[in-house]
Amino acid sequence: MASSKLKRINEDGSRVYEIRAARKRGQGQKTIQWVAPKGWSQKTIEKQLQKAMNELDSQVEKGEVLTRREKKKQDEAAAAALAQIKTVKRYAEEVYLPAKKEECKGNTIYFYEQFLRNFIYPAIGDKKIIDVVPTDIEKIKLHAQQDGYKYATLNGLYKTMAQLFKMAYKHDVIDRNPVDKVDPPKRRKDEKKAAKETFTPEELKQIKELLAAENLQWQTLFNVLIDTGIRRGEACAIKWRNIDTNTRWILIDSNICTTSDKEWYETTPKNGKSRHVRVSPATITLLLELKAKHMKAGYISPYVFLKRGTADPLRPDSVTDFGGKFEKKYNIEKRCNPHNFRHTYATISIENGANPSDLSKALGHSDITTTMDIYVHPDEEAAARVSDVFLQAIG
Repeated sequence: MASSKLKRINEDGSRVYEIRAARKRGQGQKTIQWVAPKGWSQKTIEKQLQKAMNELDSQVEKGEVLTRREKKKQDEAAAAALAQIKTVKRYAEEVYLPAKKEECKGNTIYFYEQFLRNFIYPAIGDKKIIDVVPTDIEKIKLHAQQDGYKYATLNGLYKTMAQLFKMAYKHDVIDRNPVDKVDPPKRRKDEKKAAKETFTPEELKQIKELLAAENLQWQTLFNVLIDTGIRRGEACAIKWRNIDTNTRWILIDSNICTTSDKEWYETTPKNGKSRHVRVSPATITLLLELKAKHMKAGYISPYVFLKRGTADPLRPDSVTDFGGKFEKKYNIEKRCNPHNFRHTYATISIENGANPSDLSKALGHSDITTTMDIYVHPDEEAAARVSDVFLQAIG
């Protein structure tokens, strides 16, 4: 039979009873809590409590009551049974992508969806996930290589497959990860890393002069990008409260991203840390002019750069789009996108003696090795400077 005892009195005055029912030998007891609503008489409580005790006894006798461990085993068995009929496409759309959307940004999700739709689904989408073998993965990688895709695409495809099947393995949907036995793609000998475009100081000066003829918002935004090397999403997220016009410091503490459905949301910078960047006096003047323009137009928004006709922040894609139109309009040979301005900021800083550690913090890199790998390399000018220092030292 079940037994019960008064456990505690809640703050609202209701009483909580702990009901225990003995199970078969070796299975322990089943315990539940029953709360008597405030205001019930003792007679009503005892009547309903006895009813709950009898119901628990009945469930135990019928084997309907499970411990947490038994429930977990039951759920695992159900998951394994479901895996017998779940295809790769179903698992990706019902489990993998929803999980990724909780932890990744919109642009990243977009690439995952493209790899699934263009490479993985056509090859193994309708195949049961438990039936996928390393050979299937190898074929997908090989076909992509034969179709001439570059290393960056091949590497992204491989990582997507590795993550997908790793998640299925961790969820006990499959008993091994088929990607583990497939080597990652390698860069072809004839495929070199694409040289990063950067502007010279003279070219930046010319671009700033050309920007003076553009809309004030774009003029201001691109001057901020050139002065600081910040990411486009970080620029879109700048708020008026983050700007100190006296010291010319701008606090970068957030980032605007978009989902695969083009909805915007605000998150932290890429490395999760806030930082300060500094702009030129001329850029501060532009920011003050833009603020005055907003006030005159009646715009009430915490954000500096706005989507047309709204108080919402500008979208990152719009920044890239304007850069493309700008370079075509003025026949600029190099791409005027935020990433090139970021590379230019870093390259010019390093070439003029900036400390790599300081630059890493200014760029918002999570690790100085990222800065070192990308920007501190033995190009001809750097090698010449090192050689000059050495030769001078030995006379």
